[in-house]
Amino acid sequence: MRIRSTRPPAFIAAALLTATVAAAQGKGVWETRPSLAIPRQEVAAAVLDGRVYVAGGLGRDTSALSSVERFDPSTNRWTRVADLPVTLHHFGLAALGGKLYAIGGYTRSFSTHSAAVFSYDPSNDRWSTVAPLPRRRGSPVATTIGNRIYVVGGVVPGAGVVGDLTAYDPTTDRWTTLASMPTPREHLAAAAVGGELWVAGGRAGANFAMLESYDPTLDRWRRHADMPTARGGNGGAELFGRLVVVGGEGSRIFPEAEEYDPRTDTWRTLTPMTIGLHGIYPVRVGDEIWVPGGGTVPGFGATDAVLAFRFRRPTASVRVTPSPVPRSGTITLAAGVANPGRTRAVDVYLGFAGPAGLAFYDANLQLRPFPATPRAFRGLVVPEGVSIPPVPIASLSAAPIPAGTYAAFVILTAADAFVDGRVEPGDLLAVSSTSFTVQ
Repeated sequence: MRIRSTRPPAFIAAALLTATVAAAQGKGVWETRPSLAIPRQEVAAAVLDGRVYVAGGLGRDTSALSSVERFDPSTNRWTRVADLPVTLHHFGLAALGGKLYAIGGYTRSFSTHSAAVFSYDPSNDRWSTVAPLPRRRGSPVATTIGNRIYVVGGVVPGAGVVGDLTAYDPTTDRWTTLASMPTPREHLAAAAVGGELWVAGGRAGANFAMLESYDPTLDRWRRHADMPTARGGNGGAELFGRLVVVGGEGSRIFPEAEEYDPRTDTWRTLTPMTIGLHGIYPVRVGDEIWVPGGGTVPGFGATDAVLAFRFRRPTASVRVTPSPVPRSGTITLAAGVANPGRTRAVDVYLGFAGPAGLAFYDANLQLRPFPATPRAFRGLVVPEGVSIPPVPIASLSAAPIPAGTYAAFVILTAADAFVDGRVEPGDLLAVSSTSFTVQ
């Protein structure tokens, strides 16, 4: 269902005058998803065609792994697919053009830096070798922007921690060396947000809080506001046009989750993970961020847990008093709305349904028959992070209403689009209704 409207929210004041507004933004919730078959940390992960792949890493006995697991939402299960050609950990993984690319890393010990790049084709469940990195590199991160894969940071034998940035074009099977990251680091978090590469945290001996972004169109880096929590061994992913950074390792294992908004150059704290994790590779899965595996203690301590972060969806409630309503009485309609998550704003439509059809309250709190094109009906707009507890919105006399059973309802639709365009204005978000009788 989609309802389009253009009228400004004229009766927002009527609701807010009697409502207590919770101005704190939604900080999200963490949940568990089906566990991996094999506990692992220092993993790499990617999403391809709606399926989650987790590859390589270090097992509980600290041995390097070559196994690859794939989660299929249709079966809600992890299954094994073809192993990597070699054991691999601390490497990059990215999806592009219907294939996965495993890039660099260490094959066994921390002295076995690799330049190899392997491509996985799910149509035949096979890995093949493609053009290698310009030089061997352990502990980089890979992400896809447009039609290229960008690989940033890491450790190069003889050079130590580097700020290398290289891009791979699968159509030409070639690598291009780009402007180096100003702050060399490894064990870093990186993700694509708004067509740019964003890098947060990481380490080069000490942990960093620095945030830097790379613009592919200009081949240029910029510095931004530091993360609240300095950490390495962390991971990052994009969610609704923001960068979410989680986990990490330092003097302790970090459960912290922090979100950066490029529009305002500001960070805010989200709900922390239920356990601290490091050696992770978060990925966006639909409207969630998944963190498969990781280390639970400093050094080595692999887990098979899969954590998922999401924002709560908008909710609505409605009630009518009294019930039943005597013909000589007054019907009072109360509604509540909560927008704790990532919908920039929601439109609220209030009304009744009965044998004669639908009626909505307009911006002047007058009941009107539901029109063919309801552009005149733009209700209360509730911004992101605002909650309005159930409060009386309107009253009307029951005298002219025929006896019978009716419904009161509140409909929430998106007032504007998510940054990534997954939700458009007018998209249905939530519906709540209640029945009542007039005697």
